[in-house]
Amino acid sequence: MTGQVAEYFRQGGIFMYPLLFFSVLAATVAVERFIVFSKAKINVNAFLTQIRKALLVNRNVKEAIKVCEQNKSPVASVMKAGLLRYGQPREEIEKTIENAALYELDRLEKRLGLYRDLFLLLLALVLVLVLLMVQLLLLVQELPWPKI
Repeated sequence: MTGQVAEYFRQGGIFMYPLLFFSVLAATVAVERFIVFSKAKINVNAFLTQIRKALLVNRNVKEAIKVCEQNKSPVASVMKAGLLRYGQPREEIEKTIENAALYELDRLEKRLGLYRDLFLLLLALVLVLVLLMVQLLLLVQELPWPKI
């Protein structure tokens, strides 16, 4: 099986190297995004139950903050930002929560612009390769270039 894949790769010629490079790049991006999103995953119901217990039953904001610090998710970070402003005016707490949410969203979207640019580059490369292959086939068969 591996020998057959190597033979196909060899038959593909120079065009296979960019395709291999971008295939490895795409796999790397997929793994990186999987890691980022699995770190952000949290059981929200269990987390909120712990927060409610700390705030409503024990009436202890510091305990609720500790619960947030134990979780490294974006939800916990936003909740912690709001809890740290406990006792301040509502508008200030809301602004702090909004800023924390924007920060966490930025962390989750980190490098997505780079990935978009790489995808467009890959798309342009594939289109160039297809046009080169069509031109090569037309030259080999001595057919006139199709009019568009």
